[in-house]
Amino acid sequence: MYKNFTEYLGNPPGYALKFILIMKITLAIFFVGILQLRANTSFAQTISINEKNISLNKIFKLIRIQSGYDIIYNNDVISSLKNVSLNVNRVSVAETLQKVLADQPLSFTLKDKKIMIQRKISSVADPIKENRSIRADTLITGTVIDAKSRTGISGVTISVNNSPIRVQTDKEGNFSIVVQGNSSLLFNYVGYEPKVVKIGKSLKLQVILTELNQTMNEVVVTGIFERAKEGYTGSATTIKGAELKQYSANNLAKALQAIDPSFRVIENLKAGSDPNVLPDWQLRGSTTVQGTTITGANNAVAFKGEYASNPNQPLIILDGFESTLQIILDIPIERIESITLLKDAAASAIYGSKASNGVVVIETTKPLPGKIRFSYSGNISVQMPDLSDYNLANAAEKLEFERLAGVYEDPNPAQGGLLKGNRYAALKADVISGVNTYWLSKPLHVSVPTRHNLTMDGGTEQFRYGLNLGLTSSPGLMKGSSRESQSAALNISYRLHKFLFSNRLNVINTRGDNSPYGTFSQYASMNPYYRAYDDNGNVIKVLDRNALGTGTTVTNPLYNSTLHLKDYTKVLNIINNMSFEYRPTAYMRLSTDLGITKDIGEADVFKPAQHTDFATITDPTKKGSYALTKSDNLNYTFNLSASYNRLLGDDHMTGINFRYTMNEGKSNSLQTTATGFPNAFLDDILMGQQFNQTISGAEGTTRSMGVIGAFNYAYKSRYAFDYNIRIDGSSQFGSDNRFAPFWSAGVRWNVFNEEFMKQVKFVNNLTIRATYGTTGSQGFPPYQSLKLYTYSNLTGRPYIASSGSGAELIGLDNPNLKWQDTKQSNLGLDFSLVNNRISFRFDYYSKHTTNLVTDMTVAPSLGFSNYTNNIGSLDNKGYEVNLSVIPYQDISKQAYWTLRFNAAHNSDKLTNISSALKALNDMNAANITSTPLPRYVEGESLSRIWVVPSLGIDPYTGKEVFVKRNGEKTYLWNAVDLVPVGNTSPKINGNINSNFSYKGFGLNLNFNYNFGAQIYNSTLIDKIENVSLYNNVDRRALDLRWKTYGDEALYKAISLNGSSTQASSRFVMDADEFRLSSASLSYRFQEQTSMLKNLNMRSLQLSFNMEDIFRVSGVKQERGTEYPFARVFSFSVSSTF
Repeated sequence: MYKNFTEYLGNPPGYALKFILIMKITLAIFFVGILQLRANTSFAQTISINEKNISLNKIFKLIRIQSGYDIIYNNDVISSLKNVSLNVNRVSVAETLQKVLADQPLSFTLKDKKIMIQRKISSVADPIKENRSIRADTLITGTVIDAKSRTGISGVTISVNNSPIRVQTDKEGNFSIVVQGNSSLLFNYVGYEPKVVKIGKSLKLQVILTELNQTMNEVVVTGIFERAKEGYTGSATTIKGAELKQYSANNLAKALQAIDPSFRVIENLKAGSDPNVLPDWQLRGSTTVQGTTITGANNAVAFKGEYASNPNQPLIILDGFESTLQIILDIPIERIESITLLKDAAASAIYGSKASNGVVVIETTKPLPGKIRFSYSGNISVQMPDLSDYNLANAAEKLEFERLAGVYEDPNPAQGGLLKGNRYAALKADVISGVNTYWLSKPLHVSVPTRHNLTMDGGTEQFRYGLNLGLTSSPGLMKGSSRESQSAALNISYRLHKFLFSNRLNVINTRGDNSPYGTFSQYASMNPYYRAYDDNGNVIKVLDRNALGTGTTVTNPLYNSTLHLKDYTKVLNIINNMSFEYRPTAYMRLSTDLGITKDIGEADVFKPAQHTDFATITDPTKKGSYALTKSDNLNYTFNLSASYNRLLGDDHMTGINFRYTMNEGKSNSLQTTATGFPNAFLDDILMGQQFNQTISGAEGTTRSMGVIGAFNYAYKSRYAFDYNIRIDGSSQFGSDNRFAPFWSAGVRWNVFNEEFMKQVKFVNNLTIRATYGTTGSQGFPPYQSLKLYTYSNLTGRPYIASSGSGAELIGLDNPNLKWQDTKQSNLGLDFSLVNNRISFRFDYYSKHTTNLVTDMTVAPSLGFSNYTNNIGSLDNKGYEVNLSVIPYQDISKQAYWTLRFNAAHNSDKLTNISSALKALNDMNAANITSTPLPRYVEGESLSRIWVVPSLGIDPYTGKEVFVKRNGEKTYLWNAVDLVPVGNTSPKINGNINSNFSYKGFGLNLNFNYNFGAQIYNSTLIDKIENVSLYNNVDRRALDLRWKTYGDEALYKAISLNGSSTQASSRFVMDADEFRLSSASLSYRFQEQTSMLKNLNMRSLQLSFNMEDIFRVSGVKQERGTEYPFARVFSFSVSSTF
């Protein structure tokens, strides 16, 4: 281990490992000690400030920096107040504020690390005296409390509709006010949602206010350092957890895609809604070449694509530590506090070599102090198969298609014509009698997924605790398929003076079962004139032993569902993140973090001898199979951080941040197989009759380290500058290129804070941003730069003369393998107008990636199978637009209507390719069939569709007419004539969202669109033109084919031997799409209702959500070929006790 680390990174790890050991012991001793201290230890932060004649705005910024508290106030109110002088040393936040506001007409409330600044009032005890001109009818008293802390809120303004009467709450949140007749009270407070309460019979009220979502936007959470939004130069989007559920009750990826157009979920036309298939996420396009191995080509060169994870997937950070897509999807959505998308270099350069695809930062909920609280949220959904894109022939149509193809005609009737005629007559009689099996419905059902989440939290300001339990059951549309997940999370934190210790433990256990009914494509290919069941209702195992008169055996895919099978994967994830923080001064913060992730997995696939896979096998030792795979992964991450933030004078805000990080990941897996299982009861691998002599497996170890420096400066809250640098070292790259620097710089101009803008009252925000920097890519194999050997082909054949054994070289080393490097630039503009009722955000970006890294499969004649190399350069350019408008707002009725429009465009092109890529193009051209293969050409996009241009079907011959490169027409297809026709990436994609709320009701509609993309319609060629007569066909195969001289047809004539059409422009179609992706209706009960009081509930919200409601597309293509897509209807409940 020590030797390997030295060889990989060039620095001995002894000091580092000893440091980690000492840190572990110190933290353990410290934690045991502090738990024995008194619970009433002071939690207060201390403040030290010595400033003269500075504004309240500057003072509040200093307090925020030193304390970490959020300060909420109205800038228009305090900007006109006089400056203050302050000299305090190590005093509490409360005492500091008392001195600051002593001679000001302001008061403050401090709770939950938030400080509320509001105007003072002379008295609220006798509002009648203050309103003698108003006739007094009724005296209303009550208390206003915070929805989370359940404590009183001081300084809330309470007014009567259509009246000048106005009072404020006292320090305990109490108020009294005189109203006339049937009035309504309007409650307003900075940082909280306004609330209207209609006066009823009760003269004593308890009013609960909920914080505005805007408070989250004050700070940008980067996963390493928190940055004030007003001085942040990067391009980032922050989404609160409550907002996610408005777009999707169950699908995190769909919700993110609806909110930010730069985040895309690449639709999987094969996997559909399979609960056990991970989605493909992309943020601002691709930065890495992903190719396809050419099957059946002995000498072809292609990309293997065997990455540790998808190399175009954004980096995922969970609570400050790297995580995986699978773990994120298994966490209950109710536990998510916020998600931040870091999109440009200034935002993501702190993650260096892994950040060129962007970063998704996820923060889970933290426990709140106070009395113990219980929160429950539940969801039940109904999933229905979406088969609207299938257009298969019925039994009569398929039989007629076979007749027209000449299946039942024989040129020599004496040798089989009679038999074929009898077969046709028998099938015809069955069809006439009503045999018309709709195979698509056989493996499907309406599934009902459920999700339950229970949270308990509480504690004091010194010690907080939170426990979360989650249970998710996700049965799929295919019968027997499902994904079950159980999760538990324990979160504790303890503060002692300047020290803070916190620990988060997450345990997630999942099991995914694949359907015993097989794949959906098996049923889509079944001929409808076959019966699925016999007269007694039993599943028929063999449907035909002489299909099409050729002696081919056709088995019933339903039969396997009657057997006892195993096809599942189990994974146990244990994640523990520990953090220790120390603040030696008011301006400095030191912290250390240790994260450990352990994954244990197992996959079992068992098929007894009765399975249809063995229908034609006679050897009993080969009938039945068992495949067992086990995996074990362990990852350590250690961070050491220091931050220094201080306001120098009145105008200069500076911040210096440093972090040292180390990571080690180990992965191990093994697989073994056995055959010979005579029946379904012998379902253990040890019961097999014959075992594979070789146990296959894989091992991987990666080590990396990084040093991060981040500097930020702001002047008068107008101009801000960022500079970040990270030096990374990794064992994954060549010995001559172990280390690489990554950096970014950014500037920000808050134009709205300029003196000349103060008179422009309708402009609330106007900001210009610009950034530039370099980042790297993630997800490559652990040993990509090293020589790779295998013992698998030589095991069992040791040298007779010694105890040694041979090894076979399967991969060459590459000591010159370089880091993949992406240079990024970003220009941004933000503005909001008319009290933030119109908000606009625009970003233009450019990404230039050099030293593209990929693992290439090469000709076996070279003596090895793969080689990792830097193969070229790639450019990405694009823009993002976000517009939000509030066309209607009536605070007195709690009525809001918000419209959001967003759009994104991304284009890419190869700017330089290596000789290996050029050779790959030639190999692909030689092996292309009916499906286009990728071509890599300088100046062209990676997502281009390369086909031979076609003029269609010749009406006189029925042959396809192609166009050669020189413009000549020909009937012969030639790979030399391949040209780019269309692009699978849309020219523009985005969302349109409408959100309306009225007195607790909420209605959210989200539409998304894609325009300007093309698609190669594989259904047209696989189910119509090149269809196998053994399988069912698309209805268009019968109606739209060429039949006789002079026919204007879209497809070639029906043929007994089928067509062999190769990649043609006839099948490239415009893929414009518009869909209603989600709709939700919710109702939040008013807190003071008698029902909630009787149920002892603090809050209750009910929601109904629909997903994938309708879709309009110009392409008729089968979707979900291996697993169907779903329409989802769900009902959710969320409550707090």
